[in-house]
Amino acid sequence: MSLGLWQVVRAPAQYTQLTLLLMMSVAVGTFASSYTATVNRSYSDRANFESGTDLRASSSATGPLVGDSPERDRELSAVPGVTGATSVYRGQGQVAASGTGGQSFQLLAVDAAAARKMLWSREDLAEEPLADLLRLIETDTSTPGRVLPGKPGALSMWVKGGPEMAFVTLWARVRDAAGQYILIELGDLDTGGQWVERSGSFSGKFTQEPTYPLTLTSVLISEPGGRFGIQYPPLFLDDITVSDSSGTVGVVEDFEGPLRWAAFQTRDKTQDVLAVSAEQVRGGKAAGKFTFRPGSSKDSRGFFIDGQITPIPILVSKTFAASTGFRTGVNGYVVTSANQLVPVSVKGEFGLFPTTQSREGPVVVMNRDLLMEWGDTANFLGRGSLGPTEVWLTLAPGADVKAVRKALAASSARLDRTLSLEETLDRNEKNPLIAAGGSGILMLAFIAVMALVAAGLLASLRAAVARRRVEFALVHAMGFSRLQLLRMLALEYAVVFVAGTAAGAFLGLFLARQMLSFLDVTEDGLKVEPPFILMTQWLLVGLGIALVLTVFAAALTFATRTVNRTSDAQALRME
Repeated sequence: MSLGLWQVVRAPAQYTQLTLLLMMSVAVGTFASSYTATVNRSYSDRANFESGTDLRASSSATGPLVGDSPERDRELSAVPGVTGATSVYRGQGQVAASGTGGQSFQLLAVDAAAARKMLWSREDLAEEPLADLLRLIETDTSTPGRVLPGKPGALSMWVKGGPEMAFVTLWARVRDAAGQYILIELGDLDTGGQWVERSGSFSGKFTQEPTYPLTLTSVLISEPGGRFGIQYPPLFLDDITVSDSSGTVGVVEDFEGPLRWAAFQTRDKTQDVLAVSAEQVRGGKAAGKFTFRPGSSKDSRGFFIDGQITPIPILVSKTFAASTGFRTGVNGYVVTSANQLVPVSVKGEFGLFPTTQSREGPVVVMNRDLLMEWGDTANFLGRGSLGPTEVWLTLAPGADVKAVRKALAASSARLDRTLSLEETLDRNEKNPLIAAGGSGILMLAFIAVMALVAAGLLASLRAAVARRRVEFALVHAMGFSRLQLLRMLALEYAVVFVAGTAAGAFLGLFLARQMLSFLDVTEDGLKVEPPFILMTQWLLVGLGIALVLTVFAAALTFATRTVNRTSDAQALRME
């Protein structure tokens, strides 16, 4: 071994030339084998990231999609060629703040259980798999509120207010088991400072026969606009009850035990407050006391059952976390495009999320069903003021995309706009000659340089044997066997092989990363998401190196036989 290394150090020129030649060939091969694989992977990842699933569909009509999400998803999943469907809300939101509002963001509300199964992902989009992140916002959606006993026909509440509340109205928000929401007017809050029972009937409120049981989801308070700076006195509440057609009365809330209700929050610094108080009692030991914050409010006023579905778990992009301080574990409030204040809790962060683009702003992902339930609980409108805007679908292998599109357009949701993964991939591959022609030229160069390396190796080994014949004879006379001579030669060229291959692979990867940086920009000059991942077909590089090794082994065998055909004495006499 020492003789072999000594030879490399003593005469480095011939070995350096061969090392540089091998380095160049491996570098070209690495670049060539990286070109096509990286370009194809980049095109595929861009298409998958943009579409997210096999097919995304939406309607050209304005507003949310028609119908209920579970029913819509079941209907579309039954379309021939479709294996799964889930409704998604896509819109804009803002961080809640007094005044004009806070940081705006893209809002995506999904069925987390369905999304994590069908949504495309890549390991570098977040620090943990997106499927695991989506599990953090996945939860069973229970109807928030207090269940009403029996089949009630009316709802009543005892209230005590002052003349300042002559135009302030009390409402009850009720939901049936099928998801129908109704709003029952109980009356104004001017009771002359006395306890008065306000009531409202269920008759004619539901658009179709209600499914029991019914649930009181919230109590809302409305006030006329333009009443700035008014300070209302406290409103006292007691005994929320329901009655059926037979006159049977059931108590829903008596405000005697621990308070389960909470006032809706506002984006202002001061808040409405609901508490249990013994200050004004109609019956029993306590009553509810609702304290109004000064002035009117653009947010919902009233109270709801706290802690059932709120705060709503969300995932946020790192850009959103950095700009707002909403990091994992932080609770806060955001405002939807329907101007609804939503209490949220950050459960995780991601770098990029499929179907969104960072240039359009930070991203917030939340549980769709919880958002819809909260929106219906806290507004005065019928269900649908905030609802899904698109549908994600997975297709069976070989599905007829045209037939699926036709069925979607004819569905109850009228989904006449679609974006398919196949179309997106075709659009991203506008210039297929980049991948085909470039890689072909580079591969031809790799083959040519490898052939040159093989020829150079043969010539170098042949010249080395002829030049060092006397050296071999002397070493053999000193007791070295023919096998040891073979090992010495093999070691010398192994140093060349290892150095040239390692340097060539490193140089090839460096060149590939620099030369393929065009993949980070779209045809329109925009930043590509997700960024490209350098892919190298090491099998092709390995085949080229294996060819060189085969030539080297054959040349080494030939050189050894040449040495063996000439006796040591003859070699010394000729010298």
